[in-house]
Amino acid sequence: MKNTLENFLILGGIYHIVSYFPLALNEYLSNLLSWLLLGLFFVFCLLLLTSRGQKLFSIFHNRYIRLKNYLSAFGVVEYMCLILIFIPGIIYGYLSAQAQYNGTEPPILPDFYLYFVQYGYFVMLGLALIIATYLSFIKKSK
Repeated sequence: MKNTLENFLILGGIYHIVSYFPLALNEYLSNLLSWLLLGLFFVFCLLLLTSRGQKLFSIFHNRYIRLKNYLSAFGVVEYMCLILIFIPGIIYGYLSAQAQYNGTEPPILPDFYLYFVQYGYFVMLGLALIIATYLSFIKKSK
């Protein structure tokens, strides 16, 4: 259980990479596959809380350390996206649906937040990859 946080980061990195594959499909299949992948992500999150789930990711800790560093970097970005995009999106969607039900104007989403999230995503991704490269190649040689 000592590698639980690293395993969650690796799982987040795998999900971050795999979640781009459904974008090549048509809209219906893309939505269906995206929800399926999100469901599998949460199932694997619950599986990681058991000792059997910990063994799934032990190969990354023993053999593929560089891959573990990069997947962990993508995992950090994925979890930050969940915090900065998914949760506010749920709140905004709830408030919009409630306003529509009550017959009032839906709340206005500030444009600066969308720009902040968009640029913040690329900055986080760049920093995470730079740190993963440092840990994988430069720190090892010192």
